[in-house]
Amino acid sequence: MKKFYLSLLAVFFFAPLFASAATFTIKIDTGASSINTLEATINLPKNVSVTSINDGGSVLLIWIKPPTYDANAHTITFAGLTPGGFQGVFSLLSFSDDTNSADASSISFAGVTALQNDGKGTPAPVHLSVVSGEIPTDTTPPEAFAPSIGESPDIFNGQFFATFLAQDKGTGISHYDVAYTQFFSPTESDWQQAESPLLLNSHVLSKKIFIRAVDQAGNVRVESIVGPHYYQTLILWFIIIVFFTCVLFYIARRLF
Repeated sequence: MKKFYLSLLAVFFFAPLFASAATFTIKIDTGASSINTLEATINLPKNVSVTSINDGGSVLLIWIKPPTYDANAHTITFAGLTPGGFQGVFSLLSFSDDTNSADASSISFAGVTALQNDGKGTPAPVHLSVVSGEIPTDTTPPEAFAPSIGESPDIFNGQFFATFLAQDKGTGISHYDVAYTQFFSPTESDWQQAESPLLLNSHVLSKKIFIRAVDQAGNVRVESIVGPHYYQTLILWFIIIVFFTCVLFYIARRLF
């Protein structure tokens, strides 16, 4: 019986240790080269199970292919770029393994392709490495961003569309939501998930367009832009209100 209680205590006290997740950060060292584009595959041991990937704080500002985990191939693949380039040692992404069975030396890389920031796309030698450590808690919302509206014969057959891109230095952007209102701020039920570029149907061109960037930790940043017909609609409403006000005033004067 004594051994039973000791075993039970051991389970309560040490189970959290066994259940804790290992975390790894992938870093790049560009050496003497300034690069603007990187593509790579991270090879993981078969007993590793990735539970989350965080690209917040990555030196790659625009993801051509966001970090994607393939459980069957035991890989994480990604491709991204940074306008203007970068040189030195930087973080690319972090991920967690709930099995706590991998170490940094068991993780390797394949298909690493880096291009120099020389306007020619010249290949550059780079070094990728793995660092063990904890991913810090993210309580900071994504950075401020500016949505824009445009039209092009090459996109959506010349119809109006909105583009937006937010950066998050913590856990990275999870997704975007969009809402349309005429006068007031959107309620929670007004939001719907969206991607950039976003086609703007004719019925929203006269409304205010709200874009909400949500990071992996649930922090949000909301920005807005008015549709291309927003102010014309306001002027129309103003004319209608003034007209009916004058009519009511006239009727009141005639009656009283």
